[in-house]
Amino acid sequence: MSGNNSRAMSDSLWEKFRNGSIDAFEEIYQAHARALLSYGRKINSNREIVHDEVHDLFSRLWENRTRLGPTASIKNYLLKALRNSLYKTSQSNNRLNLEYMLFDHEEDFFESRENEIIELEETQTKKKLVKRALVELSKREQEILHLRFFENMTLEEIATVVDVKYQSVKNTSFTAISKLRDFFSDHQD
Repeated sequence: MSGNNSRAMSDSLWEKFRNGSIDAFEEIYQAHARALLSYGRKINSNREIVHDEVHDLFSRLWENRTRLGPTASIKNYLLKALRNSLYKTSQSNNRLNLEYMLFDHEEDFFESRENEIIELEETQTKKKLVKRALVELSKREQEILHLRFFENMTLEEIATVVDVKYQSVKNTSFTAISKLRDFFSDHQD
């Protein structure tokens, strides 16, 4: 499907939602809830808070649908709205925590228990190394990399979501990747 057709479908879905279609609302929820929960947990590690904020976001959307304008991207709109909501919550709770959990699911490719244990130890070592590398990054750098590589957003889309200029996103992304590259080159086996 071409980008224009996809955009037209998204525009149509958003318009139907704004006009009160519960089916369009459910489709938007189904298409974006998982990504919102994932992104939200990168901003705030408290799953209950993130779950509540996503729920509240969709409740506010439904209540205010007639006052909403058109949007260039439903996903970007929702990510930005959740981000703003979580930042407000974190400021009131004074808790902002960006943690990246990589290597969440490891396939079992090994037949023997010994190999499984060795693989688990190696994975845990890698996870620790990745966490140490990410701690070296600023929260902004972590957020931009998450949006870029886990949410597959373009630099332009990221600039819109985090509300900064495109060049700033580009520079921050480059700096973060350079920091990670340097960190891993210093910590090779």
